[in-house]
Amino acid sequence: MWRDLNGASLITSIGIVASLCAVFFLLRHDPRWALSGLALALATDRADGQLARRWHQESRFGAQLDSLNDAVAFGLVPPAIAFYLTHGSIVVAVGGGIFVLGALWRLADFNEGGLLQHQGRLYFRGIPTTDVAAWFLVIGSLLAKTVPMVGEVWLVGLFLGIGGIGMTSGLPYQKNGVATRILLVLVPLAVLWLWIH
Repeated sequence: MWRDLNGASLITSIGIVASLCAVFFLLRHDPRWALSGLALALATDRADGQLARRWHQESRFGAQLDSLNDAVAFGLVPPAIAFYLTHGSIVVAVGGGIFVLGALWRLADFNEGGLLQHQGRLYFRGIPTTDVAAWFLVIGSLLAKTVPMVGEVWLVGLFLGIGGIGMTSGLPYQKNGVATRILLVLVPLAVLWLWIH
């Protein structure tokens, strides 16, 4: 195992620790830091694959570690934060269950099939867990500063449920397409919003 560890895998490991810290901060009743931990996990997930390719450090170990990180950081952490922000809403718990299953099923499917190619472009089958988690971060940053109203609780529960279904939908979703590039702008803005408001 130590032989397979490299710089890219260490960056993935930082993302795993950031996800764990997000949960710890929830237990300390600090959703701002929890959402920031999720943001760091998103940043490391973006960086590790790019650096692995640039540094020629791609490995089966790194791919498995990345997938496990995705399961924890982007499958489990967003529903946990949502449940906290909505004060233990049953609606959010149900949506969160669908979200977790969708994330895990999607990751298992990706590990089996990988990316699709069409007209020289790469596509995922279904919405990637990272993008759904990033959209959650944008929404969660807005909720972190308010007491959620009944309508907002239902919207969060609906978002989680639809997100879980979207991950398993099989719809072609372009890798590094427009939606992902929009998130590259919105996620840092969401983190800034958390800390300046």
